[in-house]
Amino acid sequence: MKKTNHTFRTGSSLVVVMVILASLMAIVAVAIEYTTTTNRHVQRSTTLQQATAIADGTIDFAFGYWREICRSQTNAAMATSDFAALPTPSPGLFPNVPNFTVKAGTTFDNTDEFDATKTISNYKIIAVDPQLNAYASANASPTPGVGQSGNDTTYNYIASVDVTLPTLRGGVTTRLRRVFQKQQLSPWNYAIFYIDPLEIHPGPAFTITGWVHTNGNLYTAHNTLTFADKVTYASDWFVNWAPGDPRLPGGLADVGPVALASDPGPVERPGGARVLQLGYGRRDLSPVRAQRADASRRADQRCHGVHHAVHRRSRSRGSGADARAARASRADRGRLRALRPPRPPGLTVGGLATPVDTLCVVN
Repeated sequence: MKKTNHTFRTGSSLVVVMVILASLMAIVAVAIEYTTTTNRHVQRSTTLQQATAIADGTIDFAFGYWREICRSQTNAAMATSDFAALPTPSPGLFPNVPNFTVKAGTTFDNTDEFDATKTISNYKIIAVDPQLNAYASANASPTPGVGQSGNDTTYNYIASVDVTLPTLRGGVTTRLRRVFQKQQLSPWNYAIFYIDPLEIHPGPAFTITGWVHTNGNLYTAHNTLTFADKVTYASDWFVNWAPGDPRLPGGLADVGPVALASDPGPVERPGGARVLQLGYGRRDLSPVRAQRADASRRADQRCHGVHHAVHRRSRSRGSGADARAARASRADRGRLRALRPPRPPGLTVGGLATPVDTLCVVN
């Protein structure tokens, strides 16, 4: 007879469950703390970037009014008191900022007028000396910084703004300062000083080592042009050809045997001082255009684009091009023919190239 032995194993499963739950809770707590901390840091970083952007926009806003005030008297030095009525930015300029408030500065020196309860505070422009030190009086006339020439003067001003935005815990503050300079310079300091829109065509590789300024737009379509010093413009700078410029990259098409009548009619445009160029129009090339650049492997044809009629006389007409060519005399072949008289409705000039003021730099 065999006996069966029964072995009983016992243990505390409740303790094991409690340990596992405690470990999971610790892991969840660490994850929550990490997520909260990361979220707080990201939120503060985003808010700081927003505050910096608001400060930049406010300084640009102040610069626009500062420039207009300085332009009212270009030959006078503006004191701090001249900017006492500087307009403050309105809440409409920053629609995404809730409870937007502004506090302008009231002192004429570098005194810190920061206010943590205002979105923008310490907003002001003060005049300073060449060492950027404030003057003792708001009405003091600024001392200019003088360059090598006694006629070249620079007046310095400091614009300040403090921006405070709320975060999850407290807030962040951006304090921005920028130096504004009003310069009075002689045009003789510039290698090129132009009043109208400036377009430069250097041809071969060309480097301008002096200052360049234009009171209009600047056009530089060539990659052979290099500016080695300061370039300023009143409107904008386009790395392209000026509007209406007939010169296109890659040259122009060859010109066929065409001519202008000797005595232009009332609806015709004479060449005059501006030579017109007639050719076959294709794609972006107008049939009527100004002087042409040298065509490839051809002599310089500049200023020879328009000719008067040559050897005007009637010819007999054949049945086709071959018949007309056969009847033409050898002396007449290759010559220019006169244009037909204009039609009664008149000749439009919409296809004519618009003249532009261009500075040609010849090396």
